[in-house]
Amino acid sequence: MKEKFKKIKESLSSFKAAFIKKMQKPVKVLKIIFGYGIMVSFFIGGLTLLGYIAAFIIGGDGAAIICDVIKKYVIP
Repeated sequence: MKEKFKKIKESLSSFKAAFIKKMQKPVKVLKIIFGYGIMVSFFIGGLTLLGYIAAFIIGGDGAAIICDVIKKYVIP
């Protein structure tokens, strides 16, 4: 019985090693895509922040227009 479990454990570990080796390339590609997505999100967030700071400094009707443009077009 112990030998049977030992064989199963060895085959499982070899399968795990082969699976990890096979999945290295897709994981690298997905990490690159995720990194670019995060970079775009931070860039858009920074532009939004700058827009709201400019609107705060300007004040009045101009600020309302800037905030509406940001709300409608940048982050719908």
